[in-house]
Amino acid sequence: MSSSPLHKAPTILACIPLILGILVARRFALPYALIIFLISGALLLIIQFFNIKRRSPTNEAFLIIITVTFFSLGVLRFQHINKSIAFDQSIKSTFVATLLETPLEKANSYGVEILIDSAYTDSSEFLINTKAIAYLEKTPLIKDLQPGKRIRFQSYLNPPTERLNPEDFDYKAYLKRYRIFATCYIKKDDWKMATGELKSLRIRAAKVQQHVVSIFKSYDYDKEELALISALTVGYRDLIEEEQRNAYTASGATHVLAVSGLHVGIIYLFILWGFRFLGKSRKTVIIRVAVTILILWCFAFITGLSPSVTRASLMFTLVSLGSGSKQKSNIYNTIFLSAFILLFLNPNLLFDIGFQLSYAAVLSIVSFQPYLSTLFFNKWHIPKFLSDLMSVSIAAQIGTAPISIHIFNCFPSYFLLTNIWIIPLVGFILNYAIILILLSLSGLPVIYYLAQPLHWLLKTMNFGVNLISRLPHALSEFLYIDSVTMCFIYLAIIMLVLALNYHSKQYLFMTFTSIIIAISLNIYQQEQQKHIHKLFVFYDQNSFNIAAQQGLKSDLLIEDKAFRQPAYFIHHYLTKKNQTQSIIDKTDEHHNLRIYKDFIITPTHLHAIYSHELDTHTDSINITTLMLNKTEPKSIYNTYKQIKFNTLLIFQRPQRSIGYYQRFCDKNNIDLHLVYKDGAYVAELQKPLRQ
Repeated sequence: MSSSPLHKAPTILACIPLILGILVARRFALPYALIIFLISGALLLIIQFFNIKRRSPTNEAFLIIITVTFFSLGVLRFQHINKSIAFDQSIKSTFVATLLETPLEKANSYGVEILIDSAYTDSSEFLINTKAIAYLEKTPLIKDLQPGKRIRFQSYLNPPTERLNPEDFDYKAYLKRYRIFATCYIKKDDWKMATGELKSLRIRAAKVQQHVVSIFKSYDYDKEELALISALTVGYRDLIEEEQRNAYTASGATHVLAVSGLHVGIIYLFILWGFRFLGKSRKTVIIRVAVTILILWCFAFITGLSPSVTRASLMFTLVSLGSGSKQKSNIYNTIFLSAFILLFLNPNLLFDIGFQLSYAAVLSIVSFQPYLSTLFFNKWHIPKFLSDLMSVSIAAQIGTAPISIHIFNCFPSYFLLTNIWIIPLVGFILNYAIILILLSLSGLPVIYYLAQPLHWLLKTMNFGVNLISRLPHALSEFLYIDSVTMCFIYLAIIMLVLALNYHSKQYLFMTFTSIIIAISLNIYQQEQQKHIHKLFVFYDQNSFNIAAQQGLKSDLLIEDKAFRQPAYFIHHYLTKKNQTQSIIDKTDEHHNLRIYKDFIITPTHLHAIYSHELDTHTDSINITTLMLNKTEPKSIYNTYKQIKFNTLLIFQRPQRSIGYYQRFCDKNNIDLHLVYKDGAYVAELQKPLRQ
C-alpha cells in the first residue's frame, strides 16, 4: 500500500473533501458545519498530539476524520465568502468610489470596476466598501480616469440583472464570484473627480500593465498585432476585436489570448534553460529558486495580478520550491496543494471556467504526456521537440475537451496543427517581449528598431491562425455533453491514469465501465428528447427569437434570416437539449414552425403576435398564446371577445400599467408572462387548448 496515490500525494486527502464541501454548500444550507469541523478537527489534533499509531491514509477511521474535517472546512469557507449582502433593490444616492482599473470603451459607454467607499444622504455618511461595475456616459474627460483615482457621482446603484434566458451567461453569478454586487450608469454631468488616490498593490499593477501597453503602442504595430502582443504579454485583451477573437477560437488558439498557465510555464522553462549551465550545487539551486520565484511574480505583477496568472504563478512557485528541496516532491502533491490554497482563499474559484480548464490541462499533461511522448518518438521517429509538443497538446485536450464541449459546445478540429504552429512562436514572442520591455526602461532610440522583429513574429502568428481558421470544418459546433455524463468521462480518465501507473486490470475495467455508463446516459437522454415538444420564446431586446422543438429537431423562427442571426445563447441552449437546429423566416415553408400573417403555427397549436389587423377578425379564434410586442390593443378586453387565448406574453414594458393586464388575466383565468422581466417563455406543445 505504500505506493498508493494517497501516500504519494497526501494533499489530495485535503483538497478533494474541500472541493466536495464547496459543491455541497453551494446547493444546501448546512447549519452544523462549524460544530462538525470543531469535533473532527479536535480528533485530528488528539491523534497528532498523542502520536497514535496507524494514522496513515490507509487507516479507514483516520481517512474518515480527515475527509469530514476538510469537507466541513469547505462548507464554512464557502458560507463565509458568500454571506448574503442586503442589496436587492435600487438605491439612489451620492457615492464616492475608487477606480480599480482603466475604463474600457464599449459601444455606448465606458465600463470600469470601482470600489464604492461611502454613500451620502442629506445628513449622514454611510461606509459601503463594496465593489461595483460602473458604466460612464462617453465624454472626453474619461481619459483622466486612471486606476486609483477617486470620483464622486450621483446615480442609482442596482443589483446585477438576472439572466433572462435559460443557459445564457449568468452575469450576476459571474460578478458574485469576484465579490461584485452592484452596477450603475453614470451620466457625464453626474460625476466629478474627488480628492485622494488609492495606492493598493492591485492598482499599482494595473498602472504598470497600462504603461507596458503604451510602450507597445509606441512601436506603430497595426491593430491586430497590438492586440495580440498586449494580450500575450500583460493579459490586456480589451484591444482584441471580434473577428480576431473568432479566428483564434476556430483554430483552437483561444488559450493564447488569455495569459495563464501556458505563458507562466513558458517563462518557467526559459528560466530553467538559462540556469542549466550553472550546475546543481546547493548554492546554485537556492539562487535558481529565488530568481525563478521573483521573475514569476514580477510577470504576474505586470499582468495586473490577474487571477489566471496569479494561480499559475503560485503553482509554479510551489513546483520550484519542491524541485529545490532535498526531498523529492510529487508533482500531483504540488498541484493539489496550490489548488487547496487558492480554493481556501476564494472557494468561488471552483466555478470559474478558467480555473477548471487550467487545472484540468495541467493534471492531464502530467498524467498522459510521458506515455504519449514515448509513443510518438518511438514509432514515428520525428524530432523530440515536435514529439513533445504534439504529446503535450493531445494530453491537454484530453483533460480540457469535456469541459469545453460542456460549456462552449464546440471543439477545434485542427488544435494539433495550431499548437505546432503557435506554441514555439508564443515562446519566442513572450520572452523577446519581456526582454524588450526591460530594455525600454533605458529610453534608447535603438529600442524602436529592436521591436521590429517582434512585428514579423506577430504577423506570422496571426497569418497562421487565420489560415487554419479558414480550413473546412475548423470548428466543430453544436456539440454537448451534460454535467453527469461529463463526470463519468472524467471518472474514466482518472481510472485510466491509475491503470497506466499501477498496471491494474481493475482500474482498466472501471475505465471501460465509466465509458459505457457515459455512452448509455447520452443514448438515454436522446431517447427522452424524442418525446418532447416545446415552444420557446426567448428574450431579446431587438427581435423575436422563437423556436419549436419537435423531438430531436428544432426550428428557429426569426424576423429576417438574411438580416439578423439569432443570438449565441439560443444555439447554446438548444444544443444542450440535443437539438438539430434549422433557421427559418416567414418565407420558409414545410417546417414545424412557420408564420402566416400575424399567426405562428406549430403542428398542434396556434399562436399570434398582436397587430391591429387581429381586431378586424369577425369570427371567433382560439389560440394558445397572444404575444404583445411594440403594439398594444386599445382594449385587451375587446380583443379577448374575438380571440380566445390561454397565455398572454408581453415582450417589452407596456405603455399601460402592468396592473391593467394582471387584472384582466386574473379575471379570465389567463397566464401572464412578462418576458422582459421573467425571462424566456417555455411551453409544452402536447397539451390541448384550454376550453
